[in-house]
Amino acid sequence: MLSSLQDLRFGARLLLRAPGFTLVAVASLALGIGANTAIFGAINGILLKPLPVAAPDRLVAIFTSDFSGPTYGGSSSADAVDFAAGAPALSGVATAAIAPISVTIGRQPERVFAERISPDYFDVLGLRGAAGRLPSGGLADGTIAPAVVITHRFWQRRFGGDPSVIGRAIRVGREASTIVAVGPQDYAGLTRGLDLDLFVVEPVGPSRLAERGNRGVAVIGRLVAGATLPQAQAQLNAVARRLHEAYPREWTDVRGAPRRVTVETEMALRLPPDAAGPVAGFLLMLLLTVGLVLLVACANVAGLLVARAADRWQEVAVRLSLGASRARLVRQLLVEASLLAALAAAAGLAVAQWMLAALERVQPPLPLPVRLDFAIDGTVLAATLVLTAATALAFGLAPALQATRDLHRAASQRGGRPDRARRLPLRGLLVTGQVAASVMLLVLSGLFVRSLQGSTQGDVGFDGRHVLIAAIDPSMLDYPPERGAQLYADVTARLRALPGVEAAGVATVVPLSLDFEGGRRHMRPSGYQPQRGEDMEVHFNTVSPGYFQTLGIRLLRGRDFTAADRPGTEPVIVVNEAYAARYWPGRDPLAERVSVRGDDGPWLRVVGVVANTLYNSRGEAPPPMMLLPFAQNYHAAAKLHVRTTGDPAAIAPAAREVIRSVDAALPILAIGTMTERTSVSLLPQQIAGSLIGTFGAVALLLSLLGLYGMLARMVAQRGREIGIRLALGAAPSGIVRLVLRQSSRFTVAGLVAGLALAAGMGQLLTGFLPGVSPLDPTAFVGAAAVAAVAAFVAMWLPVRRALAVDPASALRSE
Repeated sequence: MLSSLQDLRFGARLLLRAPGFTLVAVASLALGIGANTAIFGAINGILLKPLPVAAPDRLVAIFTSDFSGPTYGGSSSADAVDFAAGAPALSGVATAAIAPISVTIGRQPERVFAERISPDYFDVLGLRGAAGRLPSGGLADGTIAPAVVITHRFWQRRFGGDPSVIGRAIRVGREASTIVAVGPQDYAGLTRGLDLDLFVVEPVGPSRLAERGNRGVAVIGRLVAGATLPQAQAQLNAVARRLHEAYPREWTDVRGAPRRVTVETEMALRLPPDAAGPVAGFLLMLLLTVGLVLLVACANVAGLLVARAADRWQEVAVRLSLGASRARLVRQLLVEASLLAALAAAAGLAVAQWMLAALERVQPPLPLPVRLDFAIDGTVLAATLVLTAATALAFGLAPALQATRDLHRAASQRGGRPDRARRLPLRGLLVTGQVAASVMLLVLSGLFVRSLQGSTQGDVGFDGRHVLIAAIDPSMLDYPPERGAQLYADVTARLRALPGVEAAGVATVVPLSLDFEGGRRHMRPSGYQPQRGEDMEVHFNTVSPGYFQTLGIRLLRGRDFTAADRPGTEPVIVVNEAYAARYWPGRDPLAERVSVRGDDGPWLRVVGVVANTLYNSRGEAPPPMMLLPFAQNYHAAAKLHVRTTGDPAAIAPAAREVIRSVDAALPILAIGTMTERTSVSLLPQQIAGSLIGTFGAVALLLSLLGLYGMLARMVAQRGREIGIRLALGAAPSGIVRLVLRQSSRFTVAGLVAGLALAAGMGQLLTGFLPGVSPLDPTAFVGAAAVAAVAAFVAMWLPVRRALAVDPASALRSE
């Protein structure tokens, strides 16, 4: 214990005597530790940290398989009632569904996002409210009055934390309701990252129990004490078999097989299982990236320690003569490395806190309100401590072992200065590893940038560069469908009359924007016999006349929708080229019909075929799509599309005035360019390219510092030799070759190894790189060129120093 304290004091004094070395080493390591802590903090906040509910380990998510086959589908409220009755392993079952709703607090309606919940929702979660009394009751208790619970953040933001808000009357849509409670301070809904405003309590009465096929709710359950998840699964399997027998139509999928019930842990509630894999893969990729940066930093500091140990041979000789063992010397050097790592960890936590705060401020262009809440909690601190210890070993052990071996040999056998040339191989290998890691990161960053460029420049089937999007919802002011459709027609006509406007139209869904109103719809094409188990749901959109012109979607056959396509006239439909090719190959689509309500119709006549457009993502093949006339299929929450001759953002004020001129009380829910709305489809490439590029640049800088340090030290060690060579008539080119011979070998080896590693990683990341080859030559050549030029600059500075050696001074020193 006493010797350990002596080592700590001695190591601290040595670090204080070399402030430049200490600062460089701590700064290098702090960047790596901070980046790793920040990324792990994000992983902890998204994947690892449980919901802030009572005993989250006993909370389960219950899924019913989808009609088209996927395991993790929604359920109906009637199903949830049967689940609760047939599973004794569950002490309670509740339902929830996220939805945008219109809320009127005072006079002005506003659009918020809420969870529509059953009365026992908070009971199942085991939560207590911050104010008022949270609703309580059975899942199918029809005696519970409609009520609203506001989230704590909404309470603070909208009401300033006023406790008198409890009991206040509000309107949810067209229904009168009451604020009965404020939710817990740290809880804003089941799904991690969403910033919801309200919980709307909706009793499961007889009407909802009759809607067996309406599968739009998530089901949560709580295990009784001592029960296990497999027990609940077995009991719900039995319930599923009974439901299939009782309701064969609703409980049979497209393949003719019974639907399945799947019970998952609480993690499936906060992160949908279908998204967990891609999200975890993306975060793991970022964690590996920052891990490489830390390894580069460790290699850089290890090189500094090797060089510094060579200057301490006299100290080591004295300690050896006084009886110190090699193990004692290794321990001393590791204590010094641990002190550096501890200082770097303290600075790294500050770096991580700054990075996490920056991540929390990011507002991606999503149709849902997003709030990221990352904190450096006990789990993150524990991970940082483990990382710090591993870091100290990573950069401290190898230099300590080599330095003590060489110094021990020099002091004990020859009693003189150790051979400094022995340091170069280890430092050279460290530089090789640094260059390889930085080149790999630069190549990967280039691949993501190239993917982003390809996705941006690729053909998506429409042109949104000069399009403004404005979202409104007349139902917020109780507009009936006929009046709402007329409002859209009036606003569209006035928008077309604005200076600088080329076209305008209305659509329910904005493609490539993860639009909340999007989805798929079951349909039946005329003359087509589905195969057994074939999925007959396709994407759809509801659009007005002028929409195709506004987005530049080519009309290939037939006609556009017109004002004559209104309620009471023949129902019509337009399909895209992919739809016609799949369901009517070799036939005339304009002679066909489509039913969207079953095999018996009513049938919609196909009046046009348009070019293919992308719908969900830029990496997909254009899906079959149905386009329905807006007037015949009115949907209150729609988006106005306006094509302009110039910057679409410049027309936004005029568009606002047009909407107000039609109805001054109508809220504009969102307004912005289509480029902004569709940029969400590029979000993975943007995040990966920017983060990996930044970390790659940091890694390259650290590796160049290591390369420079190795060469500068070599020049300083061989200064006399270089001076003598110059005095004896050696050409400058020979001196340059002397200095660069070994360093060039290490640099080239690092470049080759980095390119090879990047080729392998590119193959693994193919799914994240739509539109670009994982061996894209531009990315590889560009990264290699950047690294080579930077390495040449780092090597040239020591070369200039070598050429500046004074031969006379070197001879006098000899």
